Amino acid sequence: MQYKEIIRILNNIEDNVPISKIEYKNLKIWPIIRLEMWKILYSRFKNSGEEPAKKKNLIEKIVEKVNIYVGFILYKLNPNKYKETDVVFLIARLERTIQVENKYFSRFSNSLQEILKEVGVDSVTLDLSSKKKPVWGNTYFIDREKIFSLKQKVEIQNWEKLEKYLENNFPNIKLNKDFIINNIEATLEYEKIFERILKKINPKVCFLECYYHPTGWGYIRACRKLNIKTVEVQHGEQHGLYRAWNNIPAGGYDIMPHLWWCWGEESAREINKWSEAVYPEHQAFVGGNPWISRFVSNTNKDTGDKKRSSKNILIALPNKDFPIQYILEAVRGSPANWHWQVRLHPMRIKDPIIKEKTLKEFAWTGNSNIEVEKSSSMPLFDILLNTDFLITPWSTVAYEALVFEVHPIITDAESMDVFGAYAKNDLFSFANTSEKILEILRKDKSEFNFKEEIPYIETDRVKMKTILKDLVK
Repeated sequence: MQYKEIIRILNNIEDNVPISKIEYKNLKIWPIIRLEMWKILYSRFKNSGEEPAKKKNLIEKIVEKVNIYVGFILYKLNPNKYKETDVVFLIARLERTIQVENKYFSRFSNSLQEILKEVGVDSVTLDLSSKKKPVWGNTYFIDREKIFSLKQKVEIQNWEKLEKYLENNFPNIKLNKDFIINNIEATLEYEKIFERILKKINPKVCFLECYYHPTGWGYIRACRKLNIKTVEVQHGEQHGLYRAWNNIPAGGYDIMPHLWWCWGEESAREINKWSEAVYPEHQAFVGGNPWISRFVSNTNKDTGDKKRSSKNILIALPNKDFPIQYILEAVRGSPANWHWQVRLHPMRIKDPIIKEKTLKEFAWTGNSNIEVEKSSSMPLFDILLNTDFLITPWSTVAYEALVFEVHPIITDAESMDVFGAYAKNDLFSFANTSEKILEILRKDKSEFNFKEEIPYIETDRVKMKTILKDLVK
């Protein structure tokens, strides 16, 4: 199913179902339902959706409860001593995937904190993980901040209207009501946790990446109760949780951020197309990519790692399974002096099954000039500094590659729903056969266009400083 078709279905439902009246304990929950629909439709789109959540057995449930109580006791013995700070960043469990100065670093959140530090503004991180240490920046680990309460589940108001419409018009969309209620209850629990913490810190603005999970929803709703601005920082290509919402209720949704910090004009424009109806709620602005801005001054730098080959090619694999047989065939048929680097998505590199599968696939090519381990762990931009071409089925790395004058080759046809305009302007190439991939790679990268009329990614740190100072006022 194509991307545009998914959006069409979601908009059809929004136009024909009273979505603003679907509530649970006075919470408008359409964003939570829309996320589940997106997952269902997208998994059909690529037959690669997220694995269904595994039910915990009795022993696992007991162990989980014991860990919660033990953690709570330890927290009570040594609680966080929260201090007032102007700016707060929420970092989820999997965000710190790289190291800077031997400390785990969140690419977008910690990069913004660096800029805040340059303008003399203090900030603090609320980190949901306790496993990765040491971490960059002033951090409170909040994994033990639990609320012990019996969940008094109620019925979802107007659920039957949605269910009936789906049965009559989209019978293949089967929503798990209990799963949705559990997500809502988790959201309400996190709301209480963050409300308690943020009352003590008393910030002027709160940032986060990726709002669409119970911790993010709870964090945003707590901020709204306390009259604190929330800003979500763009972390990748903006999909159906950011684009083309219909029938937004007056005042917007209180589990969606007040503001969206976008990399460039295209991303901000796509959000403001629909959020204009509820101005000034859910407004997007161009802040730029703070992570790339750290590297831009080094775009002409040779790190010394460049392989002496006629081509340096990076294959960026997404966080979903896409067909890559034609990529493998291109690797197999390439000249011996081309150097190939394969980069697994940060969310997949630690999965031994996926890693082993990838290694076997590329071993099939019989090409000995392939590297996977280092390319999957070292900073992406250190690789792009010494790369000629990027190959990916679907990844925003393509936009990032342009900043480093690396020509992107997109291999998945459906990706053209998103990347088509860039292909028309010769900024990206599209190739879904091994012959076409090799034809493009045989060219010199200087033959391609790297100048965007309106950059997808802005990198002006001076502008970022001005925006941050205005937000903190």
